[in-house]
Amino acid sequence: MSVERWLDVKAIQGVICKVIEIEKTKDYRGLGVQVFFNLDSYDGWVADLEVGLDPQQRKMAERAIAYYSWHVAFPKKKDRLLIIRDTKGREVARARVNDFDHTTDCPVK
Repeated sequence: MSVERWLDVKAIQGVICKVIEIEKTKDYRGLGVQVFFNLDSYDGWVADLEVGLDPQQRKMAERAIAYYSWHVAFPKKKDRLLIIRDTKGREVARARVNDFDHTTDCPVK
């Protein structure tokens, strides 16, 4: 998901809930949501360690805000939401992990 401004944790959680609402993920066993700043295209990339990142991969890495992952097999996992950048777009020194679970923390609609 691409957003038009750098987000705080609460806003990131709101974006994740909105994606889940739109995509109707009710019966998924696993889920992953990536949040980027102003990204115009997405390349599901895996970097080649010998070559490095191509320009699109570098752009994605520079604009990554957060990653959320959830799987039914790990219902008690506490580190699902990984925050990469702060509200000014600066990379955080140590990626912050947040206890967030869309199954309980998103409003039911």
